[in-house]
Amino acid sequence: MYNCKIETIDNIKTAVIDLNKEEHGGSQAMQFSDKINSFLEEGVEKIIVNFEAVEIMNSSGIGMLVGTLSNLKNKNVPLELHKLSNKILSIIKSTKLDRVFTIK
Repeated sequence: MYNCKIETIDNIKTAVIDLNKEEHGGSQAMQFSDKINSFLEEGVEKIIVNFEAVEIMNSSGIGMLVGTLSNLKNKNVPLELHKLSNKILSIIKSTKLDRVFTIK
């Protein structure tokens, strides 16, 4: 589903998750949530999700992101979405989620 690494960026322990081109949601949402929780247990201070390879995202995928954002906000861990395609960005904007996510 994705490749993950932990690195230090600007002196912050950061998890970088590179999503693949598969549709995101459903059973993958649970795996994603488990991975986020393991990063938090490892003391990660920031999470970046790289969408460069993502071609399709359904409502379950959006729900996965919203749930992750809520979980991380409660723990004061920032979440950034990077390299969204125009198609994915359009979905995020049409749902007004661009107001709550940090998009780079």
